[in-house]
Amino acid sequence: MNNNPLVTVLMPVYNAAAYLSASIESILNQTFTDFEFLIINDGSTDNSELIIKRYQDSRIRYYKNATNQKLIETLNKGLTLAKGVFIARMDADDIALPERLERQVHLMQKRPDISICGSLALTFSDKGILDKRMLPENPEALKCICFFQCPVLHPATMIRRFDLEQLGMRYNKNYPHAEDLKLWSDAMKQGLLFYNIQTILFHYRYNPHSVSNLYREKQTATSVKILKENIAFYFPAIDITTHSTLIENLQDRLVMDNDFRSFRKVDTFFALLAEQNKGAFDAILFRKILIDKWRLRLLEMEESVLLEAILIFQSKLLSGHKRPFLIKMRTVYHVFRRFIKDVMLFFKKLGFRTFL
Repeated sequence: MNNNPLVTVLMPVYNAAAYLSASIESILNQTFTDFEFLIINDGSTDNSELIIKRYQDSRIRYYKNATNQKLIETLNKGLTLAKGVFIARMDADDIALPERLERQVHLMQKRPDISICGSLALTFSDKGILDKRMLPENPEALKCICFFQCPVLHPATMIRRFDLEQLGMRYNKNYPHAEDLKLWSDAMKQGLLFYNIQTILFHYRYNPHSVSNLYREKQTATSVKILKENIAFYFPAIDITTHSTLIENLQDRLVMDNDFRSFRKVDTFFALLAEQNKGAFDAILFRKILIDKWRLRLLEMEESVLLEAILIFQSKLLSGHKRPFLIKMRTVYHVFRRFIKDVMLFFKKLGFRTFL
């Protein structure tokens, strides 16, 4: 075992037997070999331990929690045990492509100003590839993204250990199910820089039993808490209480009002953020992030309007009430036109002359 590895691969494991072998082997088969593989079994009750112990590779350091300590405590234990200059996160059901560590180490050595490095990824399931996870490489753009959401894919990241230790940073147990976003937000406020290699180096497994799916409400509440902290930190002149409900809706794509007038509040708030940005973020890039958030809402609202129209058509056609149906459809049409005018007004406020 190398007592001074360049990289520590940190993998928490909890009841991951179904996919654990593939994940472990994806690390052991990396083209880069100067690493220790720190596997922490968080009190699994399935066959995870038996699977781990099958591997006799000297780079593996295996620890087992006596009881289930949950992810945040296990991650912090790993940060304490890590010996590497760089810490590469890994989840027990994902796949690291063979050149992942090599490419990330090369980037971190070439760019000593970068503290956290991610990459592009494919999302997959037992049925095959689902989609591509795209994130920009520009550190300034990633800082803007981090204001709202994670700028890197957590299990695909490599972190400069010295930067975390120098600032005394750890995963915060008071931010359950969004501990990564909290760590990234704290890093952003300390001036640490992010980067994403523009190559697919990771396969991220979609799991219906993942934290994001099982604890969606708690995760959203924690994300809202972090966003409010970010607003208070960067834009202290903005009254968070006044915009509290709106902020909560911005962080949860499932919480959406079919009242188009709610978008007046959104465009007013986004314009306020752009106006209050006095150098905290690159002005052009921050506006682009606001536009991207707006486009997401627009797509959701378009889908909602289409669904409403279909339901109206179905119900009225079956009932034979053609006239009320036509009146209702005209109402939907006029409301949608008013909504588009609101969209145009929003972009005008941000300094854009044309829609998208």
